[in-house]
Amino acid sequence: MTKLAQSIMNIQKVDPGTGCASSKLIRAFCEYNLEHNPDIVCLLEPGVSGIKADSIISKLGFDVSHRIESGNNFYNSFFLFVVYGNPNKIKRRSLWSDILNVLPQDHLPWLILGDFNAILSDKDKKSDRSIGKRCNYFGNFVDSCNLQDLGFVGPSFTWQRGNTQERLGRALANDAWILAFSQTLVYHLPRIKSDHRPILLKTNPELNTSKGRPFRFLRGWTKHANFKDLIVKKWRFSGNMADSLSEFTSHVKDWNRRLIKLEMEIRDELESVLNHEELLWRQKARCDWL
Repeated sequence: MTKLAQSIMNIQKVDPGTGCASSKLIRAFCEYNLEHNPDIVCLLEPGVSGIKADSIISKLGFDVSHRIESGNNFYNSFFLFVVYGNPNKIKRRSLWSDILNVLPQDHLPWLILGDFNAILSDKDKKSDRSIGKRCNYFGNFVDSCNLQDLGFVGPSFTWQRGNTQERLGRALANDAWILAFSQTLVYHLPRIKSDHRPILLKTNPELNTSKGRPFRFLRGWTKHANFKDLIVKKWRFSGNMADSLSEFTSHVKDWNRRLIKLEMEIRDELESVLNHEELLWRQKARCDWL
């Protein structure tokens, strides 16, 4: 493994009552960890600190951890900056100058990711109530550092509340990082009990190369109702078993990608239903109390 971890998962702060202090965090975290197995996990939760934060960290099952209290603390040992921008734009202004003061030398690769609570374009927001506007302080910081947005794989927005969606979480890197880790990919993961999507960053993802990525048959596919139909429709023996398997494998991969996309949509829909149910119960409890 390189000096920098192969994959970094950033789980952002969620609403009060469902944040890091919630009993639901451990279950959600275990699900993410089991599926993605990240090397570094960054939890952003300014509402929890001290002994309570240590107690939460101890339940996550890591042998090594490091906690930083909310405030102007910066550590650049690995040239990785994890940021949680203050929701108050006035208080957030000092963030950009503080980061500039601790940046590594220009020729060294560095990356900054997290929940910036700011957007860079009107396309980063979708709402029926207001129009997205570029945060000039954030934009000037990105321009002055010549940072490149690493883009993403997955849904366009990382935060949602009601009918408002925004891309508040992202990963940015300098030219040296781009040259050193040219295959870096950023993934927007499904939301679980949160209005934020975790960000998964891989510096060395398993991509198809000239040697070909090994194909692995998943036993769970045989349990899917449509898998038998897929075999009937797509399996063709051309006289050459290697060519026939190669063609069928490509069909299976496409089918699996569609399943993954459908799973993400179902998870989002389930999360929306659960949130709606929770609001109804809260309202009912309030009415009973009154």
